[in-house]
Amino acid sequence: MSSSDETLTKGDFLELISITLGAVFNPKLIRPALERIKTELKISDTGAVSETLVPSDSCDARALGGALPEQLGNGKAATDNKEKGKRLTNYVVFVSWLSDFAAHYGRHPDIVKQKADKPDARMNQFYSAFYRSIPSAEKRALMNLLEGFRAEYSASNGADGSTSILEALKKYEAAHPEAQIGKILGLEAKPEYVTDPAQMRAEAIEARRLAEKKAAAATEGTPMGLHVDKGDQQQKKRKAEAVSGPAGTSVRKKQRVVEAEGQQKQGEEKDKPKEEETGEMQKAAKEKVTDKEVQKTKEEEKKGLEKVAEEKKKDKSEKRKEKEAQKKAAEEKKAAEEKKAAEEKKAAEEKKAAEEKKAAEEKRGKDKEEKKKEKEERGKEKGERKKDKEEKKRKKEAEESVVKKHKEKSEKPK
Repeated sequence: MSSSDETLTKGDFLELISITLGAVFNPKLIRPALERIKTELKISDTGAVSETLVPSDSCDARALGGALPEQLGNGKAATDNKEKGKRLTNYVVFVSWLSDFAAHYGRHPDIVKQKADKPDARMNQFYSAFYRSIPSAEKRALMNLLEGFRAEYSASNGADGSTSILEALKKYEAAHPEAQIGKILGLEAKPEYVTDPAQMRAEAIEARRLAEKKAAAATEGTPMGLHVDKGDQQQKKRKAEAVSGPAGTSVRKKQRVVEAEGQQKQGEEKDKPKEEETGEMQKAAKEKVTDKEVQKTKEEEKKGLEKVAEEKKKDKSEKRKEKEAQKKAAEEKKAAEEKKAAEEKKAAEEKKAAEEKKAAEEKRGKDKEEKKKEKEERGKEKGERKKDKEEKKRKKEAEESVVKKHKEKSEKPK
């Protein structure tokens, strides 16, 4: 969060004035004054005047020890309040959300710091200070989110009051994960920040009681001063009555004035020692009480700051551990992936080698079969040639036998 001293724009100023006055006075009575402010400061119409702001019934206003607006009554006043409740603005929605968050997550460092800066702040003062502390960039993002919500809320049945602002806002955030007020403002809803709204109310009331007690201790001398002032006024009144009494001579009037002045002086001198003594006693008591309250307040502030620092340190340590765990998980995942890739590569290579070996064996078997077949074919060819040769020899021998017989027959004497 940024510093709470960030300057308000004129539009923001008018909006805050409107919601503050609108929660207390009748809008019809304050509207002319607000219109005049708008004109004098030359503020463009943002709707803050025409839509006078009021706190939402859905706000858990008592969570910060503040008072809730009066409940709706009957008759014309109820009608005016009902019409007034329909005038929804970005600030009203923001207050609805913040009041609920502060009640249920009151240990968040930003909430704790805001309360510690001004422990006597009431409900509207707390919301206003927190709103002013939002940086410009985050505030623009917040306004864009709220504009989107209001448009959807007005278009739905929420505008007729059947659905509370807070309930509708939660549904809107659930339907739009990117539109989260907590994310924009850096208000995380962590388990360690969870609080009981009733406890938050009690703490706020106690903080204001201590702050008011401290303020009362600083002004304990006031009643005596008022008493003296009252005595002075009575003396002056008697003096004036003496001068403006019944008609008489100027000498008589002068005498009355002198007597009145003497009585006043005598009374002052008589009361002076008592006043001094009482003043010293009150001063001593005031200093004693004030010192004690200041010391107690400082101790409480110190404890609060120490707790915030401890929570931030714990937060930082948890984030560091989470980051280291994520890094370790990423490294383990990478190592597992590399191991898996190496195993897959090895398996692929072994499969390829087995396939190549099988192919080589199949090739050798095929070659062997082809050689065997070739040998068989050569043997078959050789047998056929031998058979042909024998056949030729047999034919030749047969021919020679025939020729021989014919020759012998021809040579035989007749």
